[in-house]
Amino acid sequence: MNISRIMIYVEGPSDKLVLESILRPVVDEAEENYTLITFHERGGKDDLVTKTMIKSANILMNDLNAFIFIVPDLYPLNKGIVHNNYQELKTELINNFERKIIQSRFRNEIENIRKRFFVHCFKYELETLILASPNNLKRYLRTDNLEITWKHPPEDQNDINPPSKIIERIFRVRNKKYKKTKDGPAILRNVDYRELASICNQNFKPFVEDIIGIIRKRQA
Repeated sequence: MNISRIMIYVEGPSDKLVLESILRPVVDEAEENYTLITFHERGGKDDLVTKTMIKSANILMNDLNAFIFIVPDLYPLNKGIVHNNYQELKTELINNFERKIIQSRFRNEIENIRKRFFVHCFKYELETLILASPNNLKRYLRTDNLEITWKHPPEDQNDINPPSKIIERIFRVRNKKYKKTKDGPAILRNVDYRELASICNQNFKPFVEDIIGIIRKRQA
């Protein structure tokens, strides 16, 4: 059986480390079904939403066993491309991707190529998953005193008071400085992705379900 590849592109190192950790069971299941999942950071939202479309198109046009996921943060809005919500972000990225296919010799295969390209996002950013895991946050900070001041479900916490700013304040009142690449992955290290998906069911759950859907088709 041919090896399939699922490549997941994210903004930066903290996103990559967190997903590698919490999706470890999914990665292991994929390997058992001849599918390799890899995570790739792109140096920020601008690069991810502008340059990665061309890279993705080139990969998918030349590798029939490849699947690509683009997973930016929704916040900040209108960065890299114009978008005021997730649907606008998704539509613009897919349009840019398809434009590249149409301009190539693979234009007649656009439907089959398009089926292997996925756009999801963190709503509004990675720290949403931390807000969905208050017990892990309390353990990490070694405190039982943590007031829940954010919305539930945490994916409804908006860009006016984004999740990262809430986490930064929680750390600051304890005389600590939140370091995204260090603290984020550490807080979420042992979190069950299924629990996160049940709480963050607007954006994170569909993202996980699409990955698992690819794997399960390999089992059939």
